[in-house]
Amino acid sequence: MDSPYKDEPSIQVYASLFKMLSQQTDDHYQFVLQKLDSYANQFSISEQRSIYDFVLNYLIGKYNQHTGQTSYLDEILNLYKMLVEKKIIYINGYLPTWEYKTIVTTAISLGYLEWTGHFIEQYKTELPLDARDHSYAYNMSYYKYMRKDYKGALLALYDVNFNDWRYYTGAKMIQLRDVEMLQLHILLRAFSVTKK
Repeated sequence: MDSPYKDEPSIQVYASLFKMLSQQTDDHYQFVLQKLDSYANQFSISEQRSIYDFVLNYLIGKYNQHTGQTSYLDEILNLYKMLVEKKIIYINGYLPTWEYKTIVTTAISLGYLEWTGHFIEQYKTELPLDARDHSYAYNMSYYKYMRKDYKGALLALYDVNFNDWRYYTGAKMIQLRDVEMLQLHILLRAFSVTKK
């Protein structure tokens, strides 16, 4: 029996979400994105954010199942770019710090270092005031570390007081790796001088 509501965009989106999660096929997530794009004005920003969270979690799960297959990471980054541009993932007018960090980490994993540096700078002022400094410093430090600017990575964290234990722990890991790499460079330089 055909439902009179089968052509309703919200029914189509939620039915596709259910199929995407239960059947784990990429066709359904593409359909969800297509319908959301076409009928965005029929969903509140909060509802869009929830639906996109399902899609992001689906893509993250697929990437974890197929580690090394960067097509899912590319999809994740492209989706995040759109969500930031349209401010769908913003909460109370700010880009959440963990979304900012996820975007930075994803872009760096894909090797988009230049883009990442621009993103970190461009969206710093979009972060919540109470977390802006430590979130910016942490992400800039990670970015510099991945560019092999170990001294710059350490300096980015120098005066930051982290009030979030996750950032604090992550910053300490970056600092330890930076110091280790700097010591290694010093040892290699010393070895090459004594070898001559």
